[in-house]
Amino acid sequence: PFGENESEADIIKNAADLFKEAVDTCYVSVSLQALQRAADWISTARHLYIYGAGDSVISAMSFANQISKLGIPVMQPMQFHESIAISATANHQDVALMLSYSGRTLAGLHREMHILRNACCKMIAITSDCSQHDADLTINFPNKEGLIGKISVFYSQTSFQYILSCIYSLVFSRNYRENMERKRAYDTLVFSDSERKVRMVNCSPSEDQENRLCRP
Repeated sequence: PFGENESEADIIKNAADLFKEAVDTCYVSVSLQALQRAADWISTARHLYIYGAGDSVISAMSFANQISKLGIPVMQPMQFHESIAISATANHQDVALMLSYSGRTLAGLHREMHILRNACCKMIAITSDCSQHDADLTINFPNKEGLIGKISVFYSQTSFQYILSCIYSLVFSRNYRENMERKRAYDTLVFSDSERKVRMVNCSPSEDQENRLCRP
């Protein structure tokens, strides 16, 4: 997104332009029907299995964190290098979500995909590789980032984050009131726990406690 002799102001401006371009490109390119279908499947899933490698793991973990707060159990088979064993626990009520910008990760998941297909687990692939047709649903976005010589994964990860944010928003909207209540309950629980920890840190021990702590 920038050259060797560009000013810092230009670098910052180029980064902002790149993020905007990535979102705009995905907005006009990604199928609304595919996003809606993905949201329908995930919102009713018994478990959501998320597969990703390399830089896409960050996007996968962020999405897993969001979805789990809606009460949908999330499995990340590749996180503990047990993807075959964990994939074998899926059934027809589950959904598998696979992230791969180049499509290479999908190609490396042929054994897992075979297991998931035999279990009738629905598979969703998000990728810029238009040749990938093994999944039940493929969400494609344009390939605008080279695999070699790039400074960072600005475009691909921004695209993943945007697409996953769209899916999350659609999943949330499927049961809006219930999810709002669940989110409020979660936020209240987290806030209460944070307040309790702050009080524990700021609370001065009694003289008797100090004496006990100071005993050899």
